[in-house]
Amino acid sequence: MAIDSQAEGWNTVAGGLTEEVIRKFGTVRLRVTGTSMVPGVHPGDLITVKHSTLSEIFPGQIVLFTLKRGFAVHRVVAKTHALQETFLSTRGDRLQDNDPPVTASALLGRVECIERSGRRFQPADRLSILERMMAPLLRTSDSATYLYLSFARGCGKLLLRARGSRRDNYYATR
Repeated sequence: MAIDSQAEGWNTVAGGLTEEVIRKFGTVRLRVTGTSMVPGVHPGDLITVKHSTLSEIFPGQIVLFTLKRGFAVHRVVAKTHALQETFLSTRGDRLQDNDPPVTASALLGRVECIERSGRRFQPADRLSILERMMAPLLRTSDSATYLYLSFARGCGKLLLRARGSRRDNYYATR
């Protein structure tokens, strides 16, 4: 029990610090944990989040927001206007159910950049055709998700090695 309460306390401190940094400086870089955004975002990815308001957010974008237990990075599936207030409906790419509505005060920002295996890219506003075909399997099977992640890591290392060897060959011949 002591370990859980210590971890919970650490998450509260880290979440508060993250919220303060993004609100004060406008951007924050975070290392992703968890698999709720696979295949769009992988555990271990480094994301850059830029402070944003609800009016700047559109369905398909990936956002950082606070929850009672910390914070989450999920994709916006809808933007709703009700009772003179705007809410975001969000869901992890691998999850079946939407999160509780995200209010303006809970929204911290939009993911602007993802770094994976030394490569930087902008997050896609929707999953590729292959990712959309795989999503139902990943939603229902943790084993399939971990197999997918192992395969993706292996492919990423192979791509980096291939790029590195071409670069080395180029400079060796000059």
